Amino acid sequence: MTLNEAKTRVLHIDPQLRAAAWKLNDRTQVRLEVPVDGYDAEPWNGVTDDCLYEASGNVLAVVEAKRATRRPREADEQLRHYVTEIAKKQPFAPFGFMANGHDIWFWEVGLATPRLIAWFFTPADLERLNFLRQNRLPLEATSINSAIVDRPYQHEAIRRVAEAFAAKQRRALLVMATGTGKTRTTMALIDVFLRANQAQNILFLADRDALVDQTLTDGFKAHLPHEPRARIYTHQVDKTKRLFVATEQTMALCYTKFSPGFFDLIVFDEAHRSLFKRFTEVIEYFDARMVGLSEATLGKQNVLLRKQFLPSCRSRGFHSLRNGARAQERAVRFIHGCGRLSARPAVQPCWYQYDTISVRTRSCPTC
Repeated sequence: MTLNEAKTRVLHIDPQLRAAAWKLNDRTQVRLEVPVDGYDAEPWNGVTDDCLYEASGNVLAVVEAKRATRRPREADEQLRHYVTEIAKKQPFAPFGFMANGHDIWFWEVGLATPRLIAWFFTPADLERLNFLRQNRLPLEATSINSAIVDRPYQHEAIRRVAEAFAAKQRRALLVMATGTGKTRTTMALIDVFLRANQAQNILFLADRDALVDQTLTDGFKAHLPHEPRARIYTHQVDKTKRLFVATEQTMALCYTKFSPGFFDLIVFDEAHRSLFKRFTEVIEYFDARMVGLSEATLGKQNVLLRKQFLPSCRSRGFHSLRNGARAQERAVRFIHGCGRLSARPAVQPCWYQYDTISVRTRSCPTC
């Protein structure tokens, strides 16, 4: 049976909103068919399908529904207009959702391209995201805490990751050899995100208990002592904290206890171990920005890592930073999308190699 738009809303979209903790009967939270002044009656009638509100009465998000047989992205221009008009009447522009009962797209109009998400965000998610959006500082301009990392290649790696996210990428892959300070580099990167107001809820995942405990004590407790932290267990989830650690096995069993928008940043330690079996569902479930950590990208894992953490670019490159630790070269490579780094020439090489003597560049043959 083909459902029209009204039935799609009642049978599919409304239950999805309720599952995300939106109270459809509470008019302080959700209102249906809200008029948008100043717009012609045709072709969209100037009426939103749903508006989701914060406690102060401002619109947090607009939901534009389509019948099940139509693509949600057909509402792009319609939603853009509604968001633009509503933004004229309140201190901030609302977020946007486009849904047809099967797929849900989330859009920060004017700031990012629409992206497919697993589920609607909760009221708490949208309020947190709105706070971060209004108070964020440039990630790439935020100072790095030299008390956490003091080696030039560690600073370089953090800057390159920051530049990649500033260029609207959602995922990055940081490859560091054993002994190069991967834990400290990760803590310094997380510290930058926190001080730039670009993340509040951060998750660190590893495949072994020892790595999780090490991150909780030698990482978060040692370098970010004032941030509330907790380990996630299947039987115990404390959502009041800001820094979280968990094993991938635990998270694969309980990730649906969190909404897709709960985390702002997720770090995957030993990322090449996160590519198989059910855990890929976890990666695709969350909408957070993601950083994969790995010691090597060889053979089949090389292709899988790039596909999972760098899905949007046709060709790839890497940064190789070498230091003299233990009298031998240790590579620290940051893989990024070609031509995506900010503050660079218009025509860029996508392969960089740094060492203590010289800087060399070579153009990628596929770019």
